[in-house]
Parts: sequence; C-alpha cells; structure tokens
Amino acid sequence: MTFKLAVLGSFMGLLLGFAQAEGKPLPRIVIDSPTPDQPAQKVAIIQFHTENMKIAPSYGAAALALVPPVGHLHVTVDGNAWHWVHAMEGPVVIQGLAPGLHRVALELADPLHRPVDSQTAVFSIAAPVADAGSEHMH
Repeated sequence: MTFKLAVLGSFMGLLLGFAQAEGKPLPRIVIDSPTPDQPAQKVAIIQFHTENMKIAPSYGAAALALVPPVGHLHVTVDGNAWHWVHAMEGPVVIQGLAPGLHRVALELADPLHRPVDSQTAVFSIAAPVADAGSEHMH
C-alpha cells in the first residue's frame, strides 16, 4: 500500500511539474455531496464537479489533444481491487451497499487512464427501518 501511494505521489508530482511548467491549471475533482453527516437511504448519490477537465467518454492518445481537456473517473468502493469507469458529467449512483460506513474513491484520469487527481466520499448507508404496518398480529 505504501509503495503504491509513493508511486502515485511521484506520478502526481511529475504531472504537477509539467502542468505548472506549461502554465496550465491542474485538473481537479471536487466531491460536493454526500458528506459524512448525510446518511444515505438505500442508494448513494455522489455529486461531484471537475475543474480544468471535462468528463467525457473519449479515450486514447488522440483524445489528449482535445480542448478543453477531457477525462473520466475510476470509481472504487471500499478499497476493492476493482473499479469501474464513469465517463459522464452526472452523479455517481451506487445501489445495494450494506448498511454502515462506506468510502468511495473518485479518481480523475486522463484519456490514457493516468490518474490526475482523487477525492474520497465517506458516508453511511442507514439501516432499513422496519415498517410498523408490516407486522401481522392475531
């Protein structure tokens, strides 16, 4: 884990140096909601916005030349080894999470899948509330 973070940090440092040398602002991802104090009910809806990069389903070397720059998200739930690609401006919607605390990492990546920035949403899924009318009494 430490090695992976060190490599990612080194890459981000190189990217930062390149972007600053070119005089271009760095792409960023900002998670707008949920916040840890906003429990979700059954479905997690993660609102985000990006700065200096547009989210679009464009991939490969040719997409690096697009203006404005384009990218996509790698979405990782609870530190799992797998992720999926989210390539649209709308929110990330996750259904079927167990009640409890969850962490969803949104990694902003360029068209070659290289990480540019990352933020993590931390939130809780509320336990289902039993419906008082569902009990059958004799």
